[in-house]
Amino acid sequence: MAKEQWKKCSCCGIITDIDEKDCPNRGLRDNPKHELQIVELEVEEVKELYKKGKIWTKHVVDFEMRLSQ
Repeated sequence: MAKEQWKKCSCCGIITDIDEKDCPNRGLRDNPKHELQIVELEVEEVKELYKKGKIWTKHVVDFEMRLSQ
C-alpha cells in the first residue's frame, strides 16, 4: 500500500498536513511540548484516523474527495 507523509504532535497526537509548522492544538501560547514530527501512514490508516477526528487538515474538501475514491 502507498504511504503518505503527515506530521504528528508528540504531545497531543493530532496529525496534520505536512506543510504545517505548528500543532493546530498548540493554542495561543508558544508551547514547546507540541512538537510536530514527520510520520508515514498508509491510506487506510489515514481514513480511519480522519473518521476518529485525529487528522486536522486545511484542505478538507480535497481531502474528503480523495478519501471517497
